[in-house]
Amino acid sequence: MRHPKKKLGLGLLCLFISLGTPMVLLGTQTILPNISTHQVAAVTAADSSSDAVFVPDDSATEPKTDDAPALTPEIEPSAEPFETLPSDPESFPSTRASDSAPTPTPAGFNILGFPLRYGFTSQPTSIQYAKKGKDVLLHATATGMNLLTSVKFYVTRWSLNSNNEWKAYFDSNYYPAQSIGLNQHAVDVAYGPSGRAALPVGVHYFQIQVTYGYSTYYSQLAKVVVSPNDINTKDLTVFPENTAVFANISYEATANITPEAATSPVNWRTITGLTFDPSIGRRTKFTPDSGLITKRVNRDTEHPGFPINLTANAENTDSTISNTAQIYVGGLKAQDLPIAQAKKQGLTWPIYGLEKIQKEFFSPEYEAVKSATYQWTCYRVGSNGVYAATPWPSDILNTSGNFNNGVETLNQDQKLTIPGNSPFIIAAASATKAGRPFYVQLNLTLTLNDNKSITIPTNKAQLSIQPGTGALTLTQVPSFNFSNVPSSQIYQGNTTLDSSNKPKSDNLDNSTLAVSDTRTDGDNWTLQAKLAPFTDQHQQGLNSVHLNLMGIPNAPVIDLPDQDQWLTIATSSQNKTGVFPMRSTLTLAANPEVNLFDEQIFGSTITWNLSTTDLQVPQL
Repeated sequence: MRHPKKKLGLGLLCLFISLGTPMVLLGTQTILPNISTHQVAAVTAADSSSDAVFVPDDSATEPKTDDAPALTPEIEPSAEPFETLPSDPESFPSTRASDSAPTPTPAGFNILGFPLRYGFTSQPTSIQYAKKGKDVLLHATATGMNLLTSVKFYVTRWSLNSNNEWKAYFDSNYYPAQSIGLNQHAVDVAYGPSGRAALPVGVHYFQIQVTYGYSTYYSQLAKVVVSPNDINTKDLTVFPENTAVFANISYEATANITPEAATSPVNWRTITGLTFDPSIGRRTKFTPDSGLITKRVNRDTEHPGFPINLTANAENTDSTISNTAQIYVGGLKAQDLPIAQAKKQGLTWPIYGLEKIQKEFFSPEYEAVKSATYQWTCYRVGSNGVYAATPWPSDILNTSGNFNNGVETLNQDQKLTIPGNSPFIIAAASATKAGRPFYVQLNLTLTLNDNKSITIPTNKAQLSIQPGTGALTLTQVPSFNFSNVPSSQIYQGNTTLDSSNKPKSDNLDNSTLAVSDTRTDGDNWTLQAKLAPFTDQHQQGLNSVHLNLMGIPNAPVIDLPDQDQWLTIATSSQNKTGVFPMRSTLTLAANPEVNLFDEQIFGSTITWNLSTTDLQVPQL
C-alpha cells in the first residue's frame, strides 16, 4: 500500500566544543524541524524505481510547390552600412525587411524517414544577439525527396543601407545539404571567425530556402542583432512547448533571456534519451527517444510519464546562468485508489499531451489523417509469472475504436471507462494485494493520406486497487540528540567501550516510533531505515558512525551504520504495530584528523520506509 513518502530526521550530532576542555557538549538545538526534515515514508518496495513509446514529429500534407521570386543576385557591400546600434531599428526605415521576403512555407514533417510534408522541420533561431566579431550560426533542417538532383540550400540577407532602407542580398552560391537521416537534410551557415565575413554592428534578417526537385521551400525569418560590446545574461527561464510529451515527437523549447539583448551564447545540456536540434540558441526542438519509456511502468499517480530535464545555459564572459524545466514523457499517469471508491465511482483513464497530436494531424489547415484507431491494452501476470497482454472484459467501455474526428475525443466521449460493478475491479484488487498490479497502455494508429501508417504508443501505467479498508501508516519516527559526547571518543573512537560508557540519546519528547495498521484484509509489512553520513556545518565528516537502536519489541539492539544503505528494522512476522519509545547509543570510529571547535554541530538524517511487501519489479 502506498502512502506519501516522508523523511524523518535524525537528531543532528551537535557538537558545541569549548576548546581546552575534555568534553564536547552537544547542544539541544540540534533537532529543529527545518534542519531534520521530518517526514514519514510508507511506500511499496516497487516504488523505489518508478517505471513508465513512440510517435511522429510534425503533421503531414502533400508537398506544396511555391516557386522562389526572382531575386537579383547582389554583390555583398564591402563597407558596413552603419556602425551604431539603433535602439529600435525597425522604427525609422520606410520599409521593413519582411516586405520583400517570400512567405514562409508550412513546417515540414518526417516520420520514420518518410517526408509526409516537404519543408523545414527545424527553423533557424528566430532571434540572436551577438557581439561583433563573434560567430553567428544559422542552422536549419528540412525534409523532402530529390531523386534526380542534389538538395541545395540558399541564404538571403537583409541589412539597412546608407538610406536606412532594407536591402536584400541574395547569395547565389548554394550550400550543399548535410544528410542527417533518410530524406532529412541540414545546413549550417556561419558568419564570423568560423565562416563567412563577420556581420557589421546593426540589425540583420536572414531567410533560408531549400530546393527539392523543382519546388522551393522557405524558412521563417531569423533576426540577428550585432552589438559592439558583450552584454551579460542576468536571468534565464526555460519554457517547453508541452510538459506532457510523447517519444519520437519533436517539441519546441525556448530560453527566455533577461536582458533580451544579452549576447551570451545559449546551449542546451545534452542528456541520454533527449536530442536537441539545434543544441545552441535560444530556441530549439527537442525529441525524446522511445528508450525513455520502453520496458518501464509508470507508478506515479501525479505525473503523466517519466521525468526528464530540459536545461539551458547562458555563457557569460565570467559566469554561467542556467535554468531547468521538467517534462514528462509518456502521456499516462498511474492510478491508485481504494476498492470502495472504485466500486462506487468506477474509473476512467485520461491521456495527457494530446494537443500536439491534434495540432499536427487533425488541424483543419493540415488535414493529414485518412483514418485513425485506438487500442487500450491490459497487462496481467500469467501462470508463468510474466506480464502479458490479456483481453478486456466485455463490460469495459471504449477499449478500442475509431477517432477520425480528432484525438481529443479520447478524453471526452471515448474515455476508457471501467464501471464500478465490473468484476475487473475485484480482479485488479486481488492482483494489487498479491503485489502484481495490472498495467495499461494506449496505442494510436494513424493511416495518413498517402496510406502510410504510424503507431503512437503511450507509456505503460500501473493500476492499483487497494483492497479492504484501513491503512498502513508510519505515523511517527524518532529523532536522537546526543548532548554529552567526550571529545576523546571523537578523536580516538569508542568501539572498544562498553555500551554503558557510550553517548546516549537524551531527548524524550520526540523519540517515538509508531506504526499503525488498520487494514482489514492483510497485515504484511516491513519497516526499513537508512542513515546518512554525519557532517558538520562546514561539511567536515566523521568516520563510521553507528546508531545502536533500542526499543523495538522482540528485537535485540539494532546496529544502524551511516552508510546510506537500507536496513530492516522490523517486520510484521516478528513485531506488532504500536507506539514504541526509542533510545540509542552512539558508536564512533577513531577520527584523529577531525578539527573540533566551539559550537560545532555534526548531523545526519534517518530515512524511513514502511512497505506492504518487499516485491521485485515484475518482468515485462
